[in-house]
Amino acid sequence: MFNVLFAYLVRNLLPTRLRQSRIIAYAKLLISYIDKIYNEYVAYRTIKLYDINFTGQVMYLQKRIRDTFDCQGILIEDGVLSLPFYLSNKDELNLPVFTGNMFILGHQYQAGESIVFENKWYDYISTGSGINPNLEPGTVVTLGDDYEFFLSNQAELSSQNDFIIKIPAVCYNNMTLSDFVEMRAIIEYYKLANKTYTIISY
Repeated sequence: MFNVLFAYLVRNLLPTRLRQSRIIAYAKLLISYIDKIYNEYVAYRTIKLYDINFTGQVMYLQKRIRDTFDCQGILIEDGVLSLPFYLSNKDELNLPVFTGNMFILGHQYQAGESIVFENKWYDYISTGSGINPNLEPGTVVTLGDDYEFFLSNQAELSSQNDFIIKIPAVCYNNMTLSDFVEMRAIIEYYKLANKTYTIISY
């Protein structure tokens, strides 16, 4: 890239008879803002030339973060993802899948059978005639907890990460809030997809 030395140009483009210290100083004052913009452009270009040396690949992103925060122990590891749980595929036209035994009015229940009635579990300890489990005379039932069925744990879903940034404790403890903001900005800049991640110390 060409280098423009404005101070040199000012002196050499002036006619010889005008090359006096006061006139040169005045000419430099006139172009000082152009010189400032040019220097900002050169600095910005240098930064961008450095940025394009890296990509979102693990080894490049890891190197970029290490260089920025001067910590060679920073690691990027794959996160643990829980795959979705499917009861059945709608297009397979399978029979409905029941997560509990629905109470059937009039069914003769035997000891040891379990049912779901009004969103609660009931375990039959003796035989039942299939009337309301709460009202059956002579029938002993065990009232369980409120009936809930979880396909996955909410805490597990919220903690899923595509990758994990691991920072040595000696570096992590010295980082400020602005450092973490800068690190996240770097990650967001290079990672166009799979941006679910967490930053931890080790």
